Amino acid sequence: MRRYVCCQNSAYGAQALALVRSLQRHEPDPAQFTVSAVCMDDGLHERMWSLVRTDKALARILKPYRWTEMAEATPGLIDCLYDGRTTVEWFWTQASQAVAWMLEHKSGPSDRVVYVDSDLWFTGDPSPVFDAWEDSGADVALHTHRFHADYADREARGRFNVGLCGFRATKEATVAARWWAKQVRRLCVTEMPALSATLPNGMAWTRAAGSAGDQGWIEGLVEFCKVHVIEHPGAAVAPYSAAWRALPEEIMWYHAHEAKYDHSGNVVKRTGYPTPQETTSRLVEPHEAAVKAAAEELWR
Repeated sequence: MRRYVCCQNSAYGAQALALVRSLQRHEPDPAQFTVSAVCMDDGLHERMWSLVRTDKALARILKPYRWTEMAEATPGLIDCLYDGRTTVEWFWTQASQAVAWMLEHKSGPSDRVVYVDSDLWFTGDPSPVFDAWEDSGADVALHTHRFHADYADREARGRFNVGLCGFRATKEATVAARWWAKQVRRLCVTEMPALSATLPNGMAWTRAAGSAGDQGWIEGLVEFCKVHVIEHPGAAVAPYSAAWRALPEEIMWYHAHEAKYDHSGNVVKRTGYPTPQETTSRLVEPHEAAVKAAAEELWR
């Protein structure tokens, strides 16, 4: 069972629902996945539950939770509200907490917990990516940013993108998720200093300054658990990636990086990265239409 989890407030509610609807279209078996939506305000939680109560097919896969349920089960998370984190840094704090919480409280021994940013949008069956992870025997699955050559210097901000990351419901992966979540609670800022921590295996780990938020800490996982690096060319197509300018034939998911929408699902901002017309027509405009439809469904 794939247990997707995403975290969002009302501002990203329509994008989150568009994400859920895209998984509903492209996951091959609705009995083999769920989406746990951690709602960071009561208004969004209420609206998502309203949809679940009236849509039986959606109710099979969508599980809305209040953020406070996760926070009450995560010692130290509420304290992060008061340590000076910006709004962006506060949102960056949530991914690792959600993964650890799901592994400890919302999954079974054969499950795979998959964190997804709410601005992802699936355009194809993701099974090949997860099958390759399964075949690798790795505890964790991550993907790199795959920066276009024009942005290669941004690799210093983090080798891995946290937009989608997978963890098996095993002891090893749970230990890894707990360690990642603990370090992110300790420090998660836009411009990270040099990092140092003791890994679960007792080894000392360091990382040079310059990473962004939770991305630096997740690099520590490769030092003490087996990590599968997702390599499928149609995975994680994003405005900063090489694939953005030369789209692969098969695309599994798109990261709508920098896209902003108002409460009604109208476009407020598109990405500032150069975008070819093919990419606009194949990814950007269809995602905008999906978010518009999701906003009308969510807030009607």
